[in-house]
Amino acid sequence: MKEGLMRAHARTVIAALLTVALAIPSLLIAVPQKAFASTGLELVRDRVPSNTPQDPDIPHDIYFVLPVDAQQITPSDWIIIDLPAYTNVHGSLVFQGGFGTPTVAITGTRVKISNISVLPGTGLDIYGITANNPAIGVSQQVSIKIADDAGGVSVRNSAITLPITTGGNVEVSATVETVLSALTVSGYTAPAAFVTMTEGGSVVGTNQSSSTGFFNFPLTGLSPGPHTYSFVSTDQQNLGTSSSSISLFLLAGSLSTFTGLLLSPSITIDKTTIDPGATITVSGSAKPSSTINIFLEAPLRSYATTTDANGAWSFTVVSSETLSLTPGQYRIYTNVQDSLSDLSITSPTTNFTVNSPSSNNPPPACDISHGDLNCDGRTNLVDFSILLFHWQTNHRVADINSDGRVNLTDFSIMMFYFVR
Repeated sequence: MKEGLMRAHARTVIAALLTVALAIPSLLIAVPQKAFASTGLELVRDRVPSNTPQDPDIPHDIYFVLPVDAQQITPSDWIIIDLPAYTNVHGSLVFQGGFGTPTVAITGTRVKISNISVLPGTGLDIYGITANNPAIGVSQQVSIKIADDAGGVSVRNSAITLPITTGGNVEVSATVETVLSALTVSGYTAPAAFVTMTEGGSVVGTNQSSSTGFFNFPLTGLSPGPHTYSFVSTDQQNLGTSSSSISLFLLAGSLSTFTGLLLSPSITIDKTTIDPGATITVSGSAKPSSTINIFLEAPLRSYATTTDANGAWSFTVVSSETLSLTPGQYRIYTNVQDSLSDLSITSPTTNFTVNSPSSNNPPPACDISHGDLNCDGRTNLVDFSILLFHWQTNHRVADINSDGRVNLTDFSIMMFYFVR
């Protein structure tokens, strides 16, 4: 009898345990759902202007606060937003509350964000995710995860939220709190030239080039985004270059470098009016030991010379060239090409005028730059006699250096080439 009572008692205990066991699954299901909705992130919300089923292109304003005791979100971490019930997930995202230049990838219904930092205790507002609402009866929940990896396997913080209807459009006026940028620009011009860097007409910096013509502008504290900078230099003869411009897009928190900027030559001419057959000399300065390309037009003619070790250059357009120029105005300009094949923009333009021939003062019949005034191929006493006949006049047949006056300079040139 005692044994029967014990068996009855055991059956009662087993029945009670089964009753408790059957109750446990419902508890295990309910508790995690409630906890998972707010685990790890605070003040989570998703604001939308409409939750009408199947409404297209609805913008989402997603916000959360990273708890003060959470690990900081760094650029190598991933913020993963899943909208599993939505379709046509796309958009151009705008952020407020973090810092950095975010990288965004949208694949299917998943939005992945990296390259952004969020400090503990800071709220992050994410605008610009656009999607079509789910059909009626489908849950509109949105999940947010902070993960160590792009696949969202190693999750540190997470939350689930349902959209809140704002009753109107969500206006975005947010900007990312970004760190500043830095820039270094370097290049070449004439040695010891004064170089000026400007942006939008305002001077950003000034510098003096080295003995090799090198200049360098290191800049910090620049706003990220597009910038256009212009550069000019003034050489030791107070001659200026053309303005060279560069356009850059500066990334937040990074150093950008632009090298190889080659400024144009400076340029001047020795006279602004010549007669046909007179010489004209063009000169200036640029990067040392480089090629100067000289252009005379119109019609276009081209010449070349080189800069010396000090960056100076000079070229004389000889009489045989100017003899063929018809009366009128001409212009001369140049560019420079260095040994690295870098090519500058063209220099400022200089102008000169070729006069109409005068019957009372005709041009020489040949090139008289060596003092051969009678064009017989020798510089001798005959030429000296012609020079004396025209002494202290402007007669071109004896003006050897084409400066508009027959004088001691012409005599010196003749004596240099004189043959007894």
